[in-house]
Amino acid sequence: MKKVYKRIVAVLLLVCVIAGTFGVSKSIDASSKSARYSAYLFGPKNKYKNVENVKSFKLKGKKLVIKASLKKAKDDTAYLSSKYTKLKMKKRTFKLASNCKFYAGGGEDGFSKISKKDFVDYLYLYNGLGLVFYTNKSGKIYKMVIKC
Repeated sequence: MKKVYKRIVAVLLLVCVIAGTFGVSKSIDASSKSARYSAYLFGPKNKYKNVENVKSFKLKGKKLVIKASLKKAKDDTAYLSSKYTKLKMKKRTFKLASNCKFYAGGGEDGFSKISKKDFVDYLYLYNGLGLVFYTNKSGKIYKMVIKC
């Protein structure tokens, strides 16, 4: 009987190790898929506690370092159907793709393409505008939008 129990325990341990290994690889793959991130630009003095907020950011060269609470969705359709995840306030670093495009606008006029310098100027206003950025499959930002 003891041999049977030892074999059962050995098999269970093996299954746990294999399941743990696959669980880690799935979480790594999930973080590198394309996504849509969004938040509002209220700044460090945010009076709205339940709203996603950008406290600070740095957009230099090919990196975006942002301290924010964000909403993350698979794409626009998932976001509009409330299938998103709320990410807590944390400092995060994203890389920019070499062909990253910057847009501003919204409403009836639509969006217009702007320069990176103008985009950064809009970000520093901290007046409640919406910030949305999209990542590709490699996790790099390929499109950034300021929405009114």
